[in-house]
Parts: sequence; C-alpha cells; structure tokens
Amino acid sequence: MAEMGNSVRGKDLGYFISGFALATIAGVVLRASPANAQGVSETTIPKVNQRVQTSRGQDVSRIVRTVPQVAEPAEAAPSVAAAVPTRRGDGDRDVLPEDGEDPTRVAQARERQDGDPEPLIAPGAEADGDINVAAPVAAAEGTESVAGDNRSPEDRAAFETPAAGYDALAFQIELDPATDRRPARLARFEPYTPKGVRAGSWVIFPEIESGFSATNNALRGTDRRSDLIFDVRPTLRAVTDWKQHAIDVKASGFLSQYRENDFANERAYLFEARGRFDLGKRTNIEVLGVTRRDPDSPSDATAADSIRGRANFVTQQAAMALNHRFNRLSVQLRGSLTDVEFDGGVTNAGVFRSNAERNSVQRDLSLRAAWAFKPTLSVFSEYALNDRRFAVAPSDGVSRDSDGDRIRFGVSFGNTAKIWRGEVAVGYGRQNGKDSRLTDAAGVILDANLAWRPSELTSLLWSARSDLGTSTDVGKFNSKQQLYGVELRHGFQRNLIGMAGIKTQATAYEGISLNERETTAEMGLDYYVSHAASVSLHYQHLWFNSSAAAADYSADTVRMAFKYKP
Repeated sequence: MAEMGNSVRGKDLGYFISGFALATIAGVVLRASPANAQGVSETTIPKVNQRVQTSRGQDVSRIVRTVPQVAEPAEAAPSVAAAVPTRRGDGDRDVLPEDGEDPTRVAQARERQDGDPEPLIAPGAEADGDINVAAPVAAAEGTESVAGDNRSPEDRAAFETPAAGYDALAFQIELDPATDRRPARLARFEPYTPKGVRAGSWVIFPEIESGFSATNNALRGTDRRSDLIFDVRPTLRAVTDWKQHAIDVKASGFLSQYRENDFANERAYLFEARGRFDLGKRTNIEVLGVTRRDPDSPSDATAADSIRGRANFVTQQAAMALNHRFNRLSVQLRGSLTDVEFDGGVTNAGVFRSNAERNSVQRDLSLRAAWAFKPTLSVFSEYALNDRRFAVAPSDGVSRDSDGDRIRFGVSFGNTAKIWRGEVAVGYGRQNGKDSRLTDAAGVILDANLAWRPSELTSLLWSARSDLGTSTDVGKFNSKQQLYGVELRHGFQRNLIGMAGIKTQATAYEGISLNERETTAEMGLDYYVSHAASVSLHYQHLWFNSSAAAADYSADTVRMAFKYKP
C-alpha cells in the first residue's frame, strides 16, 4: 500500500509538472500577460461609507469617496461573488488585456443564484454623496460657493478666453461707453494684430498712412471743382503694460495738398492722453485730456464772408470718470469740460472777421447705473446735464447760451465677447435757450455703438448718435441732429477684406422750416501685403439735400492708400 501511495503521489507530481510545463509553453506561444494576483485595476464602481460583512465576518470593502478611484481586492465569501473589473467596463463578459496595456486581474464572473444578497449599489447608479465633477454644481439658494467656479461656460469664456479682435494693450481706458472703441475693434477686423515696439513697460504703436484721391467736388458745395489730392497721416501711440493703473498717449497729424485749389489744404493734429488709476479691485478713476486742431468745412470757402483759405478751430477737452462696482451693480459719475475756439482772419471781401461768436465752452455731468445679469448682458440708465456758453452773440443779437439734459435707457452686451459688443440706448433730450428768443429743442434720442461678428470672416457695425446742437449762423438756432450708420466687412481671403457702408445725418432746425440731410455711401477693398503693410482702394459717393433752394450737391471720390504699422 505504501508503494502504491508513493506511486500515486509520484504520478500526481508528474501530472502537475507536465501540466505546468504545457501551460508555460502555451503562455509563451500565445504571449499571454502574466497574472497579477495582488495587483489592482481601475474601476468606475463607486464605494460607499459602510462596511459589508460576509458570512465569515470578513470586511468586503473600505470606503473612499474619490472619483475616479482604484478598487481594493475584495475578500469574497463562498456565497458572494467578487467584483470583476474589466478593461472596457463591460461586466457581462471577460475582456483580456491587449498588447502594450498594463496587465489586470481578470476573473470569470459567476452567475447570480438564488440566495445571493442584493448588491448595495445598482450597476451604473450614483451613490449618495458622490459628486459628478463633469458638470458645474450650483450653490444652494442664499449661499455662495467659494470652493468652485459656478459660472456658466459662456460667462467663464468672457473672462478667460481672449475674444476675437481683442487686444488687452490696445484699449484699456474708455470713459464714455457710448464712444467705446472696442466694438469697432471687433467689427473692423484685420488678419494681423500690430505687434508694436516694446520699450520697458511701454508698448509703442507707430503708424503712417498716405494716399492719393481724385474727386469731382473738392469743396463739398454747389461750386463743383474737380481736383487731385495727396494726403499723409502719421500716428504714434504708446500704452503701458502694468498690472495696475494704465496710461495711453497718442499723437497724430493730418496733411492734405490740393493740386488746383490749394486754399483748401488741410493741416490738422491731435494730442491725447488717457489714464486709469485703480483705487481697488472695484474702484478706479479714469481721466482724459485732448488738444486737437481741425479745419473748417470747405463748402463756404468761396463765400464773401468766409475767411480766406480754410479756417481752423482748436478743441480742448478735459474729462474724468469715477467707476465703482457693487457686485452686479456698477455706477459711473462722469464729467467733462470742452472749449472750442475758431481762428479769425480776413474774409474774401477784404474784411476782418474774428469768429468770436462761434467760440464756446460746454460743461457736461453724467450719472450712469448698470445692472449686470452676466458679463455679456446688462441694462443701464443714464442721466446727463450740460450747459453751453458762447463768447459773444452773433450779429442777429440773439444769445445762443443754453442748458440741457438727457435721459437714456439701454442694453449693453459688454466689450469682451466674440460675437456681440457694444450697447444700444433710447431716451429723451432737451436743450433750452437762456434767451427767450432762442427756440428750444427737444425730442427722442437714439444712440448705438454695436458690433456683430457672426463668423470669423464677416462683421457688421451699427452706429447711431443723437445730439441737440446750436448754430451761430444768422437765422438758425437750436437743432436736433440724428446720425445713423452701418458698415459690413467680409474677408474673401485671409489677406483680402472687402467693406461696404452707408451713413446719414439729418438736421432739423427749430423755429424755422429748414431740414438738411447728408448721406455717404462707401465701398472698398483692403489688401494686407504683410504683417505690417497694406494697400486699400475705396470709392465714396456723397450727396447733400436741403429744404433751402439751390443748396443740394453731390461728390464722388476715389482714394488709393498705403498703410504701414509694425
């Protein structure tokens, strides 16, 4: 019997060794991954904060609230099947690891039988306390979450994603939202953004543009004269690159030379300085100082009472704005002082004219409050006061001094979005004369500075501006002025952009039956030769209509220009 037992054990040992050898050879041939008895595998099965005891009192799982997490090997009782991790999360069949993948323990799943306990968590279900980190979690009503960002993806993108056409260095200081330059920056897109020249913490943007024009009405009046015009416009701009505060200075000039009508030559300049002083995260002060010289309209250059040549006027302006934000509510207090002075000279009739009746000083004060629903949508209201004072009364003896106010309500789409920028407002305005003989002006006002960019290749800019002006011409008093404009741009190629636009300004004088309208239509092509150089060809048609007799005229102009801005 002992020999038989030894023989049986020897046979068993031989069978075991032979089987092990065959399994080893098969594994080598099939290139099977080695088993990992004590390894761990990734799983998406959630864990709960409780211990499950088997029939033998063993602890099945420990609780870890992390998603995703690594499963711990379970000690399964004979009546409890261990969880079977699979590579693709399919619990119905075994999935073997492929070449190059980390080996995982793969077991044969046992079918459920009668008497097996119900699983604590249904397959694919979310356990209490688990958090789905893939979606933003809103804070409970009346509380504010400080652990996460509860903003919508659109709101986050408005702050974190640079918008199309937006240059953080280019426009940092904008006192009046109605004249903000950032909507035009979005609409008048270019294939290349100017790099500028860095000088320490400053970035300098030099630019020069020169062109030739041909027109059939050089004086813009009923006295039609054709001419060729050469013009040049240099510009130098410098902005700071600071974490706090900002300074923006600009100097530009404009010179035009008429071939035949040299008395209409233009000489203009502009000096502008802007500053922003950050008093805190929610408070800042913005300031603006401007000195500019512009030529008067050439339409009356040949009249007997017009100054010989082309009269110029100088505008000096100082403005300040205080901005503060109370969470969603933002408030702005803005004030400005504008002084306009015209040059005097000898008229075509040989008489000296001082032009003092056209010199004026205007003071403005505005209060604006806005409520933001999100960074790209807010509503606002604004109330403004002004007073105008002229140096002397015109020859008719009627003082043009007046006081006025404006109230506006509107919607703003912010100035950092990729598709919409700017604002639209409607309201009511009044301008009351100090002299009882000066007719008051009042009416509905509409202001807009809105850009829409539906695609990377197309943009639309809509502008509207209302004003209650004052004329110093004899027989003319206060007037209501309304300007509308729309400009469409489309990129046919990366370097070739076309544009078409139209704008019209209507002026209705109070107290007299006189209405004037000037409309300008323009179309053109801009071709960008390189990052810094571009050429353009534009055609413009202007027509002027007046209720006065024999006052209508039109003008056609073709201009070719070259621009360089590194």
